[in-house]
Order: sequence, then structure tokens, then C-alpha cells
Amino acid sequence: MNTLDAARNNLTYAANRLTAAHQDLTLTPDEFDAVLNDYQLATRAYHLAIRATNLALRPQGVPHRGL
Repeated sequence: MNTLDAARNNLTYAANRLTAAHQDLTLTPDEFDAVLNDYQLATRAYHLAIRATNLALRPQGVPHRGL
């Protein structure tokens, strides 16, 4: 499994946990914040994996115009 697939799987897992956390009325604010933080980190990791994949696929000599 490549990095992009792994990041996508982690993001899916984090999104499912966040969905469940929204429905779990027994979570404390700190527990919910931890789930939300995991989701945000997974989102960032996925975007970085996309960027790394795009950079790896870019032909040599093509300038980077991104962030």
C-alpha cells in the first residue's frame, strides 16, 4: 500500500470516529476534542500525501506553482 492509500484509509477511519463522536452523548469535551484533533491531523496528512504524490509525478524541469 502506498502512502496516499494509507493516508486515505487513516482519514476514512478518523472521519468515521468523528461521526460516531458526534452521536456519542457520553463523551466529555476533552474526549471529543481528541477525536476532532485526530481528524484534523488525518486531513492534513492526506493533503500532504496528495502533494507529495503530485510532486513525484511532475516531469523534470516543470516548475512548482503550489503553496
